[in-house]
Amino acid sequence: MLAQNDEVQEKPIEEPRVASPRSRHILVVDDSRDAADGLLMLLRLDGHDVRVAYDGASALDLAAQRRLEVVLLDMGLPDLGGCEGARRLRALLPARWGRLHFLLCRSGA
Repeated sequence: MLAQNDEVQEKPIEEPRVASPRSRHILVVDDSRDAADGLLMLLRLDGHDVRVAYDGASALDLAAQRRLEVVLLDMGLPDLGGCEGARRLRALLPARWGRLHFLLCRSGA
């Protein structure tokens, strides 16, 4: 227990990093909000431009509107999972935005 005269040293809160030249445009697609939001926070702390979609329809809408370099796709989405979902997302992205890298993940059972 601290006496009244003892000072408490507070640890400063680390500020999120500013986007660097190595930052990426990332879309996280997962129907688990906790998993998607956790990835969103971690990736933003590392300076990336991150968007989240909680279902396949929202993912397709975002992919049609935004420049994306990386898509983290839940392979078990009820409406847009697996290889077909990856094909549909890739087909929406204009070639002028350059190369798209996919990291396909399986979550759930």
